[in-house]
Amino acid sequence: MYLDKEWVVSNINHIFPLHDEVHWQAAFSGYLLHPGVREEFYSLLKVHGHYQKALSTDFVDEEVQSGLVKHICKAWIEDSETLADKSSLIYQL
Repeated sequence: MYLDKEWVVSNINHIFPLHDEVHWQAAFSGYLLHPGVREEFYSLLKVHGHYQKALSTDFVDEEVQSGLVKHICKAWIEDSETLADKSSLIYQL
């Protein structure tokens, strides 16, 4: 996003290929291990179903699972998620 926002937005599903489980897990695991979560990027990944997929993925590395929980909780703290909505990621978590 820092270098070319338009390119990232239009290629998000190439960076995190939902149709290729091995590559998706590798890319998304790396992303989840990053402690900083930008709301804009979180929203983009959420809209494209990446966080939803992550909730149903059995990651081998417990740190990746912990990163997923941290990302969603941070989004909840920043009011990007709500417990009142049963379809929200925080509610599903």
